[in-house]
Amino acid sequence: MKKKLLLLVFVCVFTNVFSQRKKLTLQQAVDSIVLKKPTTYKGISKYLRSFRRDTTKLKQLIIAFDKKNSLDGKTYAENFLGRRYRNFSMYDKAIVVHKEAFETAKKAKNIEFQVFSLNMLGVDYREKDAIRVALDYNQEALALAESVKNPNFGLRRSIAVSHNSMGNIYLLLKQYDWQLNSFYNLKS
Repeated sequence: MKKKLLLLVFVCVFTNVFSQRKKLTLQQAVDSIVLKKPTTYKGISKYLRSFRRDTTKLKQLIIAFDKKNSLDGKTYAENFLGRRYRNFSMYDKAIVVHKEAFETAKKAKNIEFQVFSLNMLGVDYREKDAIRVALDYNQEALALAESVKNPNFGLRRSIAVSHNSMGNIYLLLKQYDWQLNSFYNLKS
């Protein structure tokens, strides 16, 4: 009985401590990114994660990052706006935004976000049943990611996403040898 009571108290205190953590406003998140200049998906995500499902806030983030010339933050927001469009089956809009994200990532010389954007384009086109184009984008993402000598966590994750996406395409095409090869080449 004492153990259960102690566990209950611990859970209540733990929950209370974390529920009191103040969420950043959109402006605070932008200012934090501009000040600290994170350049990785993981580094930016800790500030913007709570805005990823809100298309209005994502559009505001894109404008704010553009004004502050924060290309990495802008790319992150563009990719998630494209993802939201894709989730609403607005594939053409998703493609336009993911291409913008790719161009922004190129300006930033951020390979991690270039690869992320290319993989997103691969998924967009796969959803539109433009399988050859989808495969081309995933292969381009994979080649770019594998060109980095010591890939960070984000790039290693993107390599796995590229292999997985290509494996799913080959599965769709019933090209099982290629599909198995893609899945066996997954790296973590």
